[in-house]
Amino acid sequence: MFSKEKREVIGKRVIEPKISILGSYVSLIIAIIIIVIASIILGNGIKFKNNGVEVTATVTNIVENESERSIYIEYEVEGTKYVNKLGYWDEELDLHSNVNIVCLKDDPLKISGKNNFLLLSIMLYVISVGICLMAFFNLKKYYKEKNRIYKLLKEGIKREGTVVCSEELNVYSNNTFNAWALTAIIDDEVFNSSKYWVKEPLLEVKDAKIDIYIDRNDKNNYYIDLLSIRGGKLNEE
Repeated sequence: MFSKEKREVIGKRVIEPKISILGSYVSLIIAIIIIVIASIILGNGIKFKNNGVEVTATVTNIVENESERSIYIEYEVEGTKYVNKLGYWDEELDLHSNVNIVCLKDDPLKISGKNNFLLLSIMLYVISVGICLMAFFNLKKYYKEKNRIYKLLKEGIKREGTVVCSEELNVYSNNTFNAWALTAIIDDEVFNSSKYWVKEPLLEVKDAKIDIYIDRNDKNNYYIDLLSIRGGKLNEE
């Protein structure tokens, strides 16, 4: 039999699959940030389109050093000349090159590139929608599985199985988490656990006893309670 301390060690090593759900919530936050950025870009673009005037500017100075990498331009609006810094870097621009810009009629020092806001904002919206869909799919899958397990624990038939093997899965892992699966039997019936994560390589348990909750109407719907593992031989090799 495992001592109480040994069982607690094994129990603490097993964790719920919260890695993907945490990633899903982080993805939703990132998607919201992208949507906000896209909306700002689109709003500014519409503002420049409705209240802007297109002019041709001339490159008057190019500064490229450790502290600055900027292109300075000069342009004329309604007879007044303005010197401004181009808001982006373009390797093709040389001194005295011409570049088309859009500036606001009521504030000529506010400038923008020409007609690139719509495509950029659409791309960002598409990316954010894709991220949201993947996150919602993962969250739906996670909570569906969580509800299934909760129902089995509450209404299923509890039986004792014998662990025959545990196997490390060939999936993504890192120095903190490893993916494993466990196989148990009850009267020659085989039960395979779903993938679970451990903070350290799981100690292989042979001939241990474990609780299995089986659906009363569907024997193929079951849940292996990993934290109920007890007894058996501990292989730490």
